[in-house]
Amino acid sequence: MAIPVSGAILVVDDQPESLVALRTVLEPLGREVVTVPSGEEALKQLLQDDYAVIVMDVRMPGLNGFETVELIKRRERHEDTSVIFLTAGDADAEQVTRGYDAGAVDYILKPVDPDMLRSKVAMLLELQRKSAELRASEERFRAAFEGAPIGMGLSTVDGRWLEVNDALCELLGRSHTQLLEKPLWELVQPADREHEREAVRRLLRDRPLFDQSEKRFMRLDGETVHAMVSVSLTADDAERPQGYIWQVVDVTEQRRAESERAARAAAEAGAQTIGKLQQVTEAALTHLELRELLEVLVERVREVF
Repeated sequence: MAIPVSGAILVVDDQPESLVALRTVLEPLGREVVTVPSGEEALKQLLQDDYAVIVMDVRMPGLNGFETVELIKRRERHEDTSVIFLTAGDADAEQVTRGYDAGAVDYILKPVDPDMLRSKVAMLLELQRKSAELRASEERFRAAFEGAPIGMGLSTVDGRWLEVNDALCELLGRSHTQLLEKPLWELVQPADREHEREAVRRLLRDRPLFDQSEKRFMRLDGETVHAMVSVSLTADDAERPQGYIWQVVDVTEQRRAESERAARAAAEAGAQTIGKLQQVTEAALTHLELRELLEVLVERVREVF
């Protein structure tokens, strides 16, 4: 949905004296107040700029307020623009209902109470500001999520994927569709699946704000991917769990290197042991007196063990 980028107020009324009065009421809010005398002029103005709030008189010659707002709301960029209708005190329930159907968020009867109008417009301006800030925040998160060099995903509290980024799909060797079809515990090695399912249950039960563990994922081609997985709980304003944010970092190369270093170290240790045993053998074959032979054997066996 579109959020107006302008903080200005558009006032539409066919009576010049009403436009002057409404401008006077709204200018203390510190926003630009633009006034036009007809629905047709309002539509032209909206081709040039967006507005946070529109104050619209219902009864006007030509396009009336209802018709003007219906046309305004057809444009996606204006579908969230707040509209307050001004109408005469003899408006019936049918007119009020039509106004809300057209897209109004409020109705104020004439003669207008200045404090009430200013208060309602101020409230709508604040809502628009917060909506714009929230949208900007969501867009920043979306850009960071999609462009992250590590795997990232959003899931429900029971571990079902809601969204995944390209890096996670590449890491796990699956398309977006294939990945979204599989819960987290079905993506690991078969031997680890029950353990991982229990880990997700534990997350749901204990609700830690943050958790980290290493997992062995299995790609569709059967290749094992070692990954460090960090998970953070998200909650609403009432602190009710909403889901999890997952960050997945490939550590396969590090684990492979560690395994190779461990194998090398074991081989070197074995070679050293064999060398020492050879020394024992050599000592046993040396032409020494029995007493000297025993002394050498004891010393070299002690070195080995």
